[in-house]
Amino acid sequence: MENRIPNRLVEILDDRVPGFLESEKQLTLQAATGRPLPLRLEDWIDDHIFGFAKQEGWFNAITYYAIRDPRYQRAEVCWSECTEKWKKSHTTPVSAVRGVERHGGAM
Repeated sequence: MENRIPNRLVEILDDRVPGFLESEKQLTLQAATGRPLPLRLEDWIDDHIFGFAKQEGWFNAITYYAIRDPRYQRAEVCWSECTEKWKKSHTTPVSAVRGVERHGGAM
């Protein structure tokens, strides 16, 4: 399953971030392995969802207020806890998404 996105996760990504997987297909192997999938997803969201704010120069204001939101803070705690659990148990990415949904709310 390494270097492959499970079908269930593909469905979730297609539903929540349409276009991301298509852009992933365009990456070279070196680009895909050089940066982990969650960070590439974060970059893609920053560029495609918040690109207008970046172009207009107020993206930093969005992030400034976002990190103060309780939902973001819960998601950060969940991410940290899950990362530690994943290191110990090698859980599949689908279980990870379910854990984030359960603890941090819908993303």
